[in-house]
Amino acid sequence: MAATFVVEDGTGLSTANALISEAEADQYHDNNGTRTAWDLASDKEQAIRSATKYLEVKYKGRWLGSRAVATQALSWPRAGVEDCDGYAVDSDSIPQDIKNACAELALDTVTESDLLADETSPVGIIKRQRNKVGEIEQDIEYIGGADSTTLRTTVAGLVRNYVTDSDVLERG
Repeated sequence: MAATFVVEDGTGLSTANALISEAEADQYHDNNGTRTAWDLASDKEQAIRSATKYLEVKYKGRWLGSRAVATQALSWPRAGVEDCDGYAVDSDSIPQDIKNACAELALDTVTESDLLADETSPVGIIKRQRNKVGEIEQDIEYIGGADSTTLRTTVAGLVRNYVTDSDVLERG
């Protein structure tokens, strides 16, 4: 049985499992020139559910404000949140940046089967490490070529104004 796709509509649904609709993701990828890659997704709804799950797990406890409704399934909508310009975010809406982050992550599922795999995988084993203090230099070589986590710069930049710490440009 296929999972039900329930998009949060701003009312704090207790059954929601998606922050954006397929149409919103389609529009985002149209606007950003990534529609061809997005159309390769075999199950866009599942991709969006996976992206939503990633945001829920990755940023749980770090979102500004509080859930708008005690029984809502997802972290958004939220009350007591201001955007980067100091304007209140309506407690019955999801900021466009959060929706855009979800669309970005949904696209990542086209090439990655599990977005959270990096979160549970150990960092690659260091084969060689060289540090230098004067003129700060660091050189790390991993067995297999690189560490096993992913730097999701775009997503971190999109959610930056809605989390409690400003240092969200981290691995994973």
